[in-house]
Amino acid sequence: MQSLLPPVVRPVQQISEVGCTPRAREYRTVPALQFAMHGVLKPASAPITSVLKRALNGGYLSDAAPRAVFFDLDAFTAECKSLVKAFPRNALHGFAVKACPVVGVVRAAYLAGMGGECASEGEVALCLAAGIPPAKIIFDSPAKTDAVLLDALKKGVHINADNFDEIEQIDTLMRLNGIMHASVGLRINPQIGAGTISMTSTAGLSNKFGVPLREVRAEIIAMFELYSFLNCVHVHVGSQGVSPQQLVDGATAAVQLADEINGRVPGRITTIDIGGGLSVDYGGDTKPEVITFSQFAEMLPEALSKYRIVTEFGRRLAAPVGWIAAKVQAVKSSGPKRYIICHAGADLCMRAAYAPEKWRHEIELRDAKGGLKDGPTVGKFDVAGPLCFSGDIIATDREYQQPEVGDIMVIRDAGGYTLGMYSRHTSQLVPGMYGYRRGAEIQVLKKPETLDELVHFWGGRVACNK
Repeated sequence: MQSLLPPVVRPVQQISEVGCTPRAREYRTVPALQFAMHGVLKPASAPITSVLKRALNGGYLSDAAPRAVFFDLDAFTAECKSLVKAFPRNALHGFAVKACPVVGVVRAAYLAGMGGECASEGEVALCLAAGIPPAKIIFDSPAKTDAVLLDALKKGVHINADNFDEIEQIDTLMRLNGIMHASVGLRINPQIGAGTISMTSTAGLSNKFGVPLREVRAEIIAMFELYSFLNCVHVHVGSQGVSPQQLVDGATAAVQLADEINGRVPGRITTIDIGGGLSVDYGGDTKPEVITFSQFAEMLPEALSKYRIVTEFGRRLAAPVGWIAAKVQAVKSSGPKRYIICHAGADLCMRAAYAPEKWRHEIELRDAKGGLKDGPTVGKFDVAGPLCFSGDIIATDREYQQPEVGDIMVIRDAGGYTLGMYSRHTSQLVPGMYGYRRGAEIQVLKKPETLDELVHFWGGRVACNK
């Protein structure tokens, strides 16, 4: 599908290889704040060093707050705008809030021309708090109660029903509450096959999401004939580990179904939600095909242009532009293994701990002042976190210079699906999240959790022994 606007051309400047991360060295020309990896903006080493030093001086990273998440708002805004510009002007791009639910990030997506895609009533509330109007909010979820659906209907949020039962739920709620109009889609599973990571694939022969297109195609069409509020076909074939061609195949299946429905009931389908799913290169064994949004738009079927397009990208926008800084608390040996114990583990990088071969974050060793460590490496280390279980390892057998207590580990590609998947195991305080832009002060996007807030979360009043 042809993009309506030309690609964005970003000025670049030369930097030397000194101080670059291993993957950064592959790219000799970089923007002032980011370098391009397959057309994806990523924070470069020099800005990370500068931001980290300012964070240390400002107390955002300290002994009292030994870990923090940082987010390049300039790079995020640029990526959101590149998505918007790659598609027709009437398309709706819902930032997948699950990727990074911090209100300031959701707000930044909105200011860059996007809406919000939500998987719960909580995420709908976050979008509204970020200033996104209901008409630009997409509400997906396989389990919505009557109360939650009614609230969404009254607000005017677009709802993607997951199954036939939910469609009947919506119809009943509309009739009982005198709601005359709604915007509702039905999620289909095109059953085109899974990607390389089963846990993030949703278009296999069997899956918990949507209705299976091959098995109940006639019933799907009958639903659209029966219920006039159904105006959208929704398909989302997965995210990390799903190829661009699989995303295109899913969109093609949605277009073919929509054309067939409109042949029966002219004008019934006005919108096709093609979901999200473009992968990020974490460096694991999946070796995803990484393309730009404009390249992806060019791959989509021309017939899709008859409909209003909705997208739901999250990881691809947020993950590459964020990073975690965690202080090193101990360096030790046990048998043949050597460990760097730092303050970020499976609580923030859950998938890296449980499926390290698929989610291999690049992790840099920096000195206590925030600079990259120089000199030869001294051997291999496992990077471990603060949690009380042996599986709290987020990297194995990584080559590093000599680590020391007080050094800082920087975990890359951590702007999405880290803080948003935070684990409460052992009640570690939730870290703060900080945004930065060129020439501006560090912005507090989310304050670090306090002991009082932690105790309140677990049903208490205030922390003792202050």
